[in-house]
Amino acid sequence: MQEFVTRLVSEGLSLSRIVVGGTPSFPVHAEQSIPGLELSPGTLSLHDANYDARYPELGLDFGAILLTRVVSRPSVERITLDLGYKAVSPDSPLAQRCRLLDIPDAEFVLHSEEHLTLRTESAARFRPGDVVYAIPAHVCPTVALHKAAWVVEGGAVVDRWEIAARDRDITV
Repeated sequence: MQEFVTRLVSEGLSLSRIVVGGTPSFPVHAEQSIPGLELSPGTLSLHDANYDARYPELGLDFGAILLTRVVSRPSVERITLDLGYKAVSPDSPLAQRCRLLDIPDAEFVLHSEEHLTLRTESAARFRPGDVVYAIPAHVCPTVALHKAAWVVEGGAVVDRWEIAARDRDITV
């Protein structure tokens, strides 16, 4: 990249900014010392289960956690959450759409617009209304499904951020 920048400048182009580095290549670009270099690791700022599995060496904490609730316990080994594909991106295979922090043995059975039904040996400990936390597998489209994000620090809500991508306009 440095050679390419040098060539462009030698041909008379002015480069005040160079924007590089999605999440996978972020560590490589972060080590560069090129004037005007800006990094653009979108997923890195929120992190998700897919990147956590692919790049454990980054050692990042999750910046986006979904709060979901148990809506029913339809059988001895099943619970249903209000975590449908209107709340978490369905672009990963069913078994990998999110990581449930409170239910590590969860086997996803059915995912619909409004609900996620799963099988777990620990179903008996859950009641309707109980909170379960989920890490989205793919945070980018998941964030765009929500109007706002609640910012939590030290267990307390400290801010609310509007999600601009949710209210986008398509114009001609």
